[in-house]
Amino acid sequence: MITIALVPALALAAVWNWARDEVRSTPVVTVPSAAAEGASVIGVSEIVAVSFRRVPSTLLAEVVERESSARLEGVVDAVPEGSCLAVGGEVGIRVEADGGVSAGKLQRIILAAAALEVLGPDHRYVTSLHADGLSGPVIGDLYIIGGGDPMLATSSFSDVMRSVPSWWTPVEALADALVLLGVERIAGDVVADGSRYDDDLRPTDWPASVSLVEAGRVDALVVDRGRLSSSPRNVAFDPVQAAARTLVDVLRARGVVVEGFPRTGTMPPDVPPIASVRGEPLSRVLAGMFNTDDPDIAEFVLKEIGVRVSGRGTRAAGADAIADLVASWGAAGVVMTDGSGLGPDNRVSCGALLAGWERANGLLPDGLVEFAGEGDVLGTMGDGPPVAAIGSAPVIADALALLSDPLDVASLREVSP
Repeated sequence: MITIALVPALALAAVWNWARDEVRSTPVVTVPSAAAEGASVIGVSEIVAVSFRRVPSTLLAEVVERESSARLEGVVDAVPEGSCLAVGGEVGIRVEADGGVSAGKLQRIILAAAALEVLGPDHRYVTSLHADGLSGPVIGDLYIIGGGDPMLATSSFSDVMRSVPSWWTPVEALADALVLLGVERIAGDVVADGSRYDDDLRPTDWPASVSLVEAGRVDALVVDRGRLSSSPRNVAFDPVQAAARTLVDVLRARGVVVEGFPRTGTMPPDVPPIASVRGEPLSRVLAGMFNTDDPDIAEFVLKEIGVRVSGRGTRAAGADAIADLVASWGAAGVVMTDGSGLGPDNRVSCGALLAGWERANGLLPDGLVEFAGEGDVLGTMGDGPPVAAIGSAPVIADALALLSDPLDVASLREVSP
């Protein structure tokens, strides 16, 4: 599937390299835009043509413009209905489908670009412990407060996932901190607080083919991706409750007596913090999302964007913030129902995909989104311009070759005075 998506684009890169050398240092002709049926051209900038300075004819210039316009119309007409195309660089083509397109996993590049801008590449998720009634070796209730870290895990889980190039945040560090503080007994309960995000754990419109193992339940406090044990398939119904149970197990393994029970709840105000653990920088977490095709990270990040922009840890708040940000980039709007692109009602534009790629391609291996679907391209190959094409990349690649071929000087002279 990846080969089908990339081979035409690689051929296109070779054409671009050859054509660039052929037309270097030549004048630029600006041509009008044209729209294919069912699509709208958002903007077209410049088409490069060869020099005709030795033919001082106004008619020849008009012929050149008509030929360039015809080529551009050929590219636009080649974009199938319901597909879209955006080409960056000097070409600057935008052909968008009415209502946007479903780009699937590719929309994560928009999410990543938004996260880098809203949260910052150095943002770190923080998970903290708070103690009620700390008194020597004994404390009352112990609260673990979720900060939305998608990588919070036990060492046993991270060992199972060792082949995955991700960077896990050790939950054991919190238990070790308690031991270093001299805590020997918890007289109360271990309370897990995931109130930073809402309780919409998993979108109901995801296809039945998307299993809990592939994309789980997302809340502000999740350990081992909500697993009840290190087994990848043992997924808890309530990930926050499972986090409380996991912390109790980790504490007891270190000799700390827990007299109460693991439960969920919201921490009262003014309970002091006693320990915390920070995850890896966001840029590294996002790179892991792309390297491992991880939909869960996308869902965590979407909700965190909502918290930062509006104070609401919901998918809708995050999606609204991203839509506004994409508009500020000068791209067509997006309608996102989730961060991962698994839902059927997500709609984006090729212009938004290209804008996201331009801002976040440093997270991608070789600048390419490796999980592009058949017929889709997002990225740049060789020295060619960046391309976002959804729906029919081979056809679009052939059409773009029209713009790379130099105009036939001899034939154009024949129609000039």
